Amino acid sequence: MPNNLNRNYKGHELFIASMQDQFNLVHLRKKSIVTSFLSLSQQEIIRQICPDILHYSFYGGFENAIRKVCCIQIDDCDTDYEVCCLSSKIDSRFKDINHRDILGSLMSLGIERNQIGDLVIDQGYVYIFCKTKISEYIINYCTFIKKVPVSLNRIDSCELHVQMFKEIHINCASLRLDAIVAQLAHCSRKEAMNKIQRKSVKLNDIELEQNRQLCLNDIVSIHRIGKFIYKGIVSKTKKDRMILKFDQFI
Repeated sequence: MPNNLNRNYKGHELFIASMQDQFNLVHLRKKSIVTSFLSLSQQEIIRQICPDILHYSFYGGFENAIRKVCCIQIDDCDTDYEVCCLSSKIDSRFKDINHRDILGSLMSLGIERNQIGDLVIDQGYVYIFCKTKISEYIINYCTFIKKVPVSLNRIDSCELHVQMFKEIHINCASLRLDAIVAQLAHCSRKEAMNKIQRKSVKLNDIELEQNRQLCLNDIVSIHRIGKFIYKGIVSKTKKDRMILKFDQFI
């Protein structure tokens, strides 16, 4: 892996190699490329490995988007990110539709996950962010979500202001993953280590079986607990423990 890359991205070697190929193509052909939708971990990898001679920018369709595409180009100029938003009103009698239901409906159509961005339910409407090239297919064939009829239409602009994270602080003795998991999951350090060994913990989207030291912007996912992004050390206590800041997915 590249020397400048956070050591906690082991497991993403194929993605890293693919992006390095894309960087080379952009440089040689002098043409921009737009990726498929990327996870937060993949976005962070691009930030760390993209050569200084290239420009990159991310876009997910609205201000607080999590999943985003990346445009890589020689010059920093306007581009078509090839992202669009589909929306439908949901019958008020069916309020239990969730993110998983929407994703399941799309996956059942044979659509690859990397063609789909964020899926949002807000004020009685469902919003699906997707690659423009598959938008008509989704409109034509995604007519039900969890047996609830929907009529999706493409909308030109979307000013969603949905809060995707909440900030939390934890008091921790070290940046070792078992110590972090213990605080986030409110369990003992032994139980936290058991969770890691049982593959109930992911670090940057990769299942772990051994302990790691956390790095800035690492993403910790704990089965049945939640998903958290490490944002740094806020302060230290008189007993030299650390107050750590995380963004927790809502």
